[in-house]
Amino acid sequence: MGNPDIGVLVMDPNGNVLKPNDTNSSVNLNLGPIDSQQHRDATIKLKAAPISTTGNAPAAGQYSGVATIFLDMD
Repeated sequence: MGNPDIGVLVMDPNGNVLKPNDTNSSVNLNLGPIDSQQHRDATIKLKAAPISTTGNAPAAGQYSGVATIFLDMD
């Protein structure tokens, strides 16, 4: 956001890269048990790593960013 050289690589728990805007690139939900009101919790595990988006080495220091995750449940 404040450093144009930094992007984020998002991966599944096994290190497979999740490609943005690719519906074939997915990770499974881990579903919990159904409770007395017919609700259940779900978790998703992801890994993230900073990468260079320009080929230039990013300056050292803190960085932040925003991600939007599309969740499609059948």
